[in-house]
Amino acid sequence: MLRWVSSCVVALAMTGSAASAAASPGIASLQQVLAQTRSATYATYARRTGARVASAQAFAAMRTYVLQRYTGVSVEHSFLDQVGSIVDCVPFAEQPGVRGRRIERSTPPPVGGAPKQPAPGTAKQQPGATALDPALRPTDRDRFGNARYCAPGFVPLQRVTLDVLVRFPTLALFFAKTAEPSLDATDGLGAVHRAPPSPSASGDPHYYADGQQAVDNLGAHAWLNVWSPTVAPNQMSLSQIWVAGENESPDQTIEAGWQVYPSRWHTAESVLFIYYTTNNYAPGSGCYNLDCAGFVQVANNVALGGGFTRYSTTGGAQWGFDVQYQRDPANGNWWLFIGPSPWIAVGYYPHALFGAGQLARNGTRVVFGGEDTGEPAALQMGSGALANQGFGRAAFQKTIFYIDMSLVGRWATLTTQEIPGPPCYTDLLGSGGAWGTWLYFGGPSCH
Repeated sequence: MLRWVSSCVVALAMTGSAASAAASPGIASLQQVLAQTRSATYATYARRTGARVASAQAFAAMRTYVLQRYTGVSVEHSFLDQVGSIVDCVPFAEQPGVRGRRIERSTPPPVGGAPKQPAPGTAKQQPGATALDPALRPTDRDRFGNARYCAPGFVPLQRVTLDVLVRFPTLALFFAKTAEPSLDATDGLGAVHRAPPSPSASGDPHYYADGQQAVDNLGAHAWLNVWSPTVAPNQMSLSQIWVAGENESPDQTIEAGWQVYPSRWHTAESVLFIYYTTNNYAPGSGCYNLDCAGFVQVANNVALGGGFTRYSTTGGAQWGFDVQYQRDPANGNWWLFIGPSPWIAVGYYPHALFGAGQLARNGTRVVFGGEDTGEPAALQMGSGALANQGFGRAAFQKTIFYIDMSLVGRWATLTTQEIPGPPCYTDLLGSGGAWGTWLYFGGPSCH
């Protein structure tokens, strides 16, 4: 099972580049980048501002990864996304999750609808919030005039270079998200019992304010209110959904939402991201977006790792988007949908990725809310406001439901988890009315 990821870093003898690129004004071609990569040295990159690469050996692994990632890859054209990252439009078959494998385009199942029955709770008038449109459009242009769009048959692949990789001590830490406590450690009520903040793979503790439910499921959904919180150097803050599989085998998750992580995304604004692990966040068991051979993207008009056109402001407009994972009962693939106007089937995690693990069958837990890192102090989660400050100040998720084993949407019945507890980060649950099940969460800092 680990070969899906480790294949991203296999050393290959490079006798020449098969990469080609159409001219994109203002953007170095992929051929130029690979030529620079082949001649790059540890001594030069280790001196760069923000570089944290641990050793010459770690640098060599990063260089090999970049060269292997783009072996045989052609580029239709390139553009800068909303936050200035370079995106290459590559053929569907040349993305990391497909190249060299017998994977064809798969037809997505119908997106799961919200439960037909009203959510239990007190019905009331809910505040208004505006949906973001995540789709790339051919009429949009970057500052050089390049179309922010990939033609049908191509997928947007965020460019990964040594400039990005050397911000991490090792290649494994570039792939990693966390080494959280085991998700199958539960209390007597069936809720995840996380220990006090535990170190991530980089040694940084993780903090949570979330709502969760232990339930057999074929997916999960929420509308995520988008903010750009302030984080400590080399740290991250996010709002996301988790679909977790827990049993006697290693815990597995698929995750999606928005994240602020300047070291990784090279912007202080939040970006759209996904993540997976097949082995409880162990090294080599998962990665972000399309950075390894996991996720198979089919949509030509969604850039994973890209920023948003609008961000919520305190006391101002509130923006957000729908995100949903759903398992296709026909073949076991886990599909990601972003929406809702219209819904976009972004792509899927193949059934085979999860081997004999729980997600090869179904999820056993759904989780919604925020996560933050930092040592000695984590900074803002959500909007930076505590949950009880409510609409227009605190971050929220709404229309929270899971998809049951019969593919019927069910309002989630959540138990809150605050790790550590107040006065760090808090969450506040509710249900009823147009928002269905909802959750406010966040806070300014945790020391």
